[in-house]
Amino acid sequence: MDEFFMYDEKLEQRVEQVKRMLRLSMNGVVSGCMSASGLDYNLNYGVQLPRVKELAAGMDKDKMFAQRLWMSDCREMMLLATMLFPMDSFDEEMALKWISECHNMELVEQLSLNLLRNMEYADDLIIKLLEKQGKYERATAYVLASFLFLRGTLTGEAEDACKMALKRDLSSDDYAVYASVARFLRVLSDKEREYVESLVDGLEDATGKGASFVRENVRMMLM
Repeated sequence: MDEFFMYDEKLEQRVEQVKRMLRLSMNGVVSGCMSASGLDYNLNYGVQLPRVKELAAGMDKDKMFAQRLWMSDCREMMLLATMLFPMDSFDEEMALKWISECHNMELVEQLSLNLLRNMEYADDLIIKLLEKQGKYERATAYVLASFLFLRGTLTGEAEDACKMALKRDLSSDDYAVYASVARFLRVLSDKEREYVESLVDGLEDATGKGASFVRENVRMMLM
């Protein structure tokens, strides 16, 4: 996170206030479990997501404040950033930057849920992300596509792009990618069951972590 902020005393006071609130809700056991499961941050208070949402509900949306929270590398402050960034100011360039800085699936999920799915450029963003090499960028594409499909707003072009990318990502060894692929296929099966069944059947003899996970995970949904 290479963004530079000039020191702003009022902004830093707000950040310190957030830290105080987080300390009051911190849970060391949860934080330790998260670290053990791979959710690595510079700082993690272990605050449950519903509590983070409660804190966000009491704060004003503010672009500079949200950007400052995002660059903190503190779990709860980064999550708050996705909830406090004004939607009308979150342009595609900023979206691509934040996605490139996601380093776990919790951030991917909350960024997609709280901001990305509400953007007019969401479908174009999916197509661009599928062309990236980063595992969390590609995972974001499938998570975002799943949200849009459930809402009935995923364009045919974006859906086709996901289906084309599946040929590559079904054999991925990155959990973030193949778990997101499985999620997208489970969602897709509600309306395109035959396509998903055919795809899963084609994985019967496939090897590799991704193929095995998708095959078993999605097949369970189809039963």
